[in-house]
Amino acid sequence: MIAKVHPWGVVFLFCLLIFWGCKPTGPKPRHSFYYWRTEFKLSAMEKQILTEQECTRLYIRYFDVELNSVTNLPEPVGVISFNEPLPKGIEIIPVVYITNECLKKCHTGNMPDVGAKILRLIQSVSDHSRISFPEIQIDCDWSDGTRDKYFSLLKSIHNALHTQKKMLSATIRLHQIKYRERTGIPPVDRGMLMFYNMGKLEASEAGNSIYDSSLANKYVGRLNEYPLPLDAALPIFGWVIQIRDNQIIALLPKRLITELPGDSSFIQYGTNKFTAKHSFFLHGSYIMKDDVLRIEAIQPGTTITAAKQLSSNLKTRPGVITLFDLDTNNLKKYHEDDFKKIYNFF
Repeated sequence: MIAKVHPWGVVFLFCLLIFWGCKPTGPKPRHSFYYWRTEFKLSAMEKQILTEQECTRLYIRYFDVELNSVTNLPEPVGVISFNEPLPKGIEIIPVVYITNECLKKCHTGNMPDVGAKILRLIQSVSDHSRISFPEIQIDCDWSDGTRDKYFSLLKSIHNALHTQKKMLSATIRLHQIKYRERTGIPPVDRGMLMFYNMGKLEASEAGNSIYDSSLANKYVGRLNEYPLPLDAALPIFGWVIQIRDNQIIALLPKRLITELPGDSSFIQYGTNKFTAKHSFFLHGSYIMKDDVLRIEAIQPGTTITAAKQLSSNLKTRPGVITLFDLDTNNLKKYHEDDFKKIYNFF
């Protein structure tokens, strides 16, 4: 005798299949964070989050490479110092950020030398703090004009690392996914898709330059065609934009996100806009009377939305899901369940 299936049971099974079908396939990704400060020192909250979320990797910014305005040569800036032991069970990936402006002024023939210097400094910093690492990541928003120089740099680093049986990864922006025929595919082992900073940073209050779901929709269609295996980074951060005469002057320290509300030196408009009452210095930055400081910040619901959007456009799971960035100012907005929801989409 054939058992009858209740119509609502069919609907439930159908919905269940759709739900599971939306998730990318493959092994579950590792949980990770970026660490983007010049001194490695974790707060109690930061240590707690790493433990609670079972994070096994940290992408740590070691230094930036910028162009020296006097010598017109690339040089390291803001080299990190490790002032406490690293957490046990956490794999470290050194990250080096290279400005596109630096690449513009460098000669292609000098790229192998720049790559060798980057590797030596990474190794020196690591040896000093007894850090071993399986991979290095290079972060650069290269352009059409700097592509050949940047790829030459990556090739030199890639070749050197492979003799040590180590990997090289590079950050990938959404526009470099969609227009890869023009921007090229970097010669690395893996890419880190940065699912943020997708909008244009503007003095006007139009949208959010950190994450915009409608803008992301214009780019995600080609994700599964990208030839590099991808990991993924999602935003949990914010910043303060300093505006003068409708022009962006600077990005100010993120701690101001919590300090600005209630500061008597400003007139507050709404929840995120502040006008200076007088001229003064604020954490080393000069604020002129009538300067506008505007907060752009990611809230937990926004990160969850980004995770859902990204996961629904991937066929295979990333190897790593990392959040930018590990900082108490960012973390205190989130509950433990928020992070679990974000990671569980993958």
